Amino acid sequence: MRRFLLCTTLIAASACTDPEVDELRAAFPNDRMLLDDAALRNAGARSAGEPSDYYLETMDAITDTNAGIGEILAGLDEITSFRPTWEPSSRTALWGPWLEDGLYSQLWMRGELDGTYQWALQIRPEQSTDQDWVSAISGRVEAGADETASTGRMQIDFTAIDGAGAGEGETGRMAVAYDIREDGAEVTLAVGQFAEDGSIPADGRVHYDYDADGGLFDFDVVGELNEEGDGSTLENLQIRSRWDATGAGRADARVGGGELGPLTYYEIECWDAGKTVVFTENNADLTRSGDAAACVYADASYPGE
Repeated sequence: MRRFLLCTTLIAASACTDPEVDELRAAFPNDRMLLDDAALRNAGARSAGEPSDYYLETMDAITDTNAGIGEILAGLDEITSFRPTWEPSSRTALWGPWLEDGLYSQLWMRGELDGTYQWALQIRPEQSTDQDWVSAISGRVEAGADETASTGRMQIDFTAIDGAGAGEGETGRMAVAYDIREDGAEVTLAVGQFAEDGSIPADGRVHYDYDADGGLFDFDVVGELNEEGDGSTLENLQIRSRWDATGAGRADARVGGGELGPLTYYEIECWDAGKTVVFTENNADLTRSGDAAACVYADASYPGE
């Protein structure tokens, strides 16, 4: 996606300060929807005990999620920093089309009469016609949106991107619903039939919600979790990580279905502000260690609850 998202050879023009275009710019999703992981990163003094694996896995998942969404948001910001090439009305703007590496791209946004906004980043191969535009990324923003608070959704069509020659072998779609608040954000990313280079398709969901008091991060995937499996049976893995303002947290994980049949395995891991384990329990290995009373959250919680 980088080729058409981070184009720096767009039409050479100065930034537009037209208030009506600025209103459209402000309605695009921005990096306020990225998960602020400062509480998790700013660990306290390291305490005795093993480092928390779930803390590290949560941080890796947050980093990957922020990077993926951030690339899209940075691309939109880069494109709209230029003057639109076409403004047929006061509530519509088009950036492009521009050509790079054999791919035409264009971005448009339209303000509707009900106050909502529709937008799309479209692409087509150089050797094609105006009838061949496909939406690589498209979205809708609810009325009243500005740079500090907005509600909307967007969809990334990996199949269309790959079909136009701009992908890396990925297929499937990802839908993103977001609610950006002044004190944080809530975001859900749902992936349908996603596959890389012909791999077994999987459905998955990532959800997070954060504010100054802490946050949570959910991972929920249905796919072939057995490395030696053939995709005929699919397991469901769910993990919810929660943390408070100090970075102390708890992860609850469960896996079932597929080759596990009626069985469900559970695991708990709690960590302190120093990101070291204070309690762990696993019913697959029948192991338990630490003090459950030291968990910052006393009760288990899973995605969807």
